[in-house]
Amino acid sequence: MRIESYSKALATIAIATMGAACDALRSGDRTWSEDVALDDGSVITIDRHVEQLMSSSIGGSGFSATETTSTLAFRGDLAALPQWDVPLMPLVLYRESESSEWVIVATSTTCEVWYRRGMPEGHYWEFRLRGTEWIEVPLSETSFGRKTNLLFEYTEPLPAKHITLETKAQLQSGNQSQRFRVIQRGVRRCAPLTGR
Repeated sequence: MRIESYSKALATIAIATMGAACDALRSGDRTWSEDVALDDGSVITIDRHVEQLMSSSIGGSGFSATETTSTLAFRGDLAALPQWDVPLMPLVLYRESESSEWVIVATSTTCEVWYRRGMPEGHYWEFRLRGTEWIEVPLSETSFGRKTNLLFEYTEPLPAKHITLETKAQLQSGNQSQRFRVIQRGVRRCAPLTGR
């Protein structure tokens, strides 16, 4: 009788462990519109779409979300501008006053993406709209010190299809890393690869 109870308990644990392993990998698909405050005090509305591959350790102690798709499209008077389409997490959108170029600064939460994309300073990538193309360029001086104005807290379902400035502030009022809140110099989250 005791052996039978013990066998049932082991079988239950094995099934629960297998279930947890299956849940360890999932995808997240989010589509929303978002208000964005620009340097000149104006507010524009953009459309966003993100698909992520999310994983966590079986014990639940580690979590990772990697963008597999990430797009940002302009609306209204700016609708003719080309869509930004790069599988990263955009943090900042601004228009540089000197060049009048639109700029997006993006990041990733995973070291694998950072390694694959050349290990840039501070885990950031900058893209500038030149003509009809978004061009990746080295991170410029005008980007350092900028506060995030794009939604980066989207791993959980969003509370609405349109994210206002107020809703964004509430969603991003938690304990996120400072590197997501401000574009910083010298941030190193991953150890550089050696021997490559």
